[in-house]
Amino acid sequence: MGLDEIREEVLSAARKEADSIIRRAVAEKEIKIAQAKKGEEERLKETIAREIADLEARLSNELANLRQEVKISILSAKNEAIEKVLSLALKILENLPEKELREVLLKSLKSLSPEVSGELLLSPKDAVRFGPGLVEEANRSCTSGRFSGPTADPKVASGLRVRNPGYEIDLTFATRISEMKGDLIPLIAEKLFGKE
Repeated sequence: MGLDEIREEVLSAARKEADSIIRRAVAEKEIKIAQAKKGEEERLKETIAREIADLEARLSNELANLRQEVKISILSAKNEAIEKVLSLALKILENLPEKELREVLLKSLKSLSPEVSGELLLSPKDAVRFGPGLVEEANRSCTSGRFSGPTADPKVASGLRVRNPGYEIDLTFATRISEMKGDLIPLIAEKLFGKE
């Protein structure tokens, strides 16, 4: 075997070995790329899943906040409607015809304890309209207490107050409606909005 043949055989073996090394390197590279790609896909899926979960949580919170805002708005609108009804009731009481108003004022005085005495305070308009006749009629049904007046009091818009040196009884329509709110609001709400 000559030198050229030996050299060719060594080169051929080296080429085969180089080709084998290159094929193994390419195969390893393909495996590493596939593994890296799979790892990146897994990380991407996890990142996307976390982002979706985060978005769903934020959306859920925003929906809960919106629901709460809607409930508050509805409650506010209902309260406003109820207040309008109470305000309308007060206006109706304030504008009762004279005969009915006189009866309501007398009933208010007669509902007091028999020993209650004091100065009857009415709105300036009602003090002029009803004059001492209202006090006289109220005193006829009293057993021990006596009323005087009526005195015009600009602080009384409607209804009446009884002033005594030791106490004052507020029977103005605004105060009476305010005192009855606890009982009235559920009834008004049921009439306006039905049972909940």
